[in-house]
Amino acid sequence: MGDVFALLIYYHAQEGHWREAHAAVEAMRDRKMLLDPFLEPSVIMQVYSSVGIDPVAAGVLAYDGAEAASGGGGGAAASGGAATDGKEADRSSPRKGGEGKKAGAAAGGSGTGGRR
Repeated sequence: MGDVFALLIYYHAQEGHWREAHAAVEAMRDRKMLLDPFLEPSVIMQVYSSVGIDPVAAGVLAYDGAEAASGGGGGAAASGGAATDGKEADRSSPRKGGEGKKAGAAAGGSGTGGRR
């Protein structure tokens, strides 16, 4: 489920649809889903900043750029760690033109494989 939300969020962020991206992040938080396994902290920061919300004040990100451990279904620290299947988590940032592993997954490549 988190993979689907992440796909939507990355797509909307790449297209500059900030309200839609923010709504999808909030939907994840409403469902008490961890953001860390699916979203880069830089993307969360960009989405929230683009809609005029401070992600640190909103409890989405901690002061150091890592995801908050509490507050609206935040998650574990985003500064490293492993995916739930024991493999190293993919921390590639998507960029225009399909660079980065998550951007490749968004374009139909291999993804994180059914977590959540």
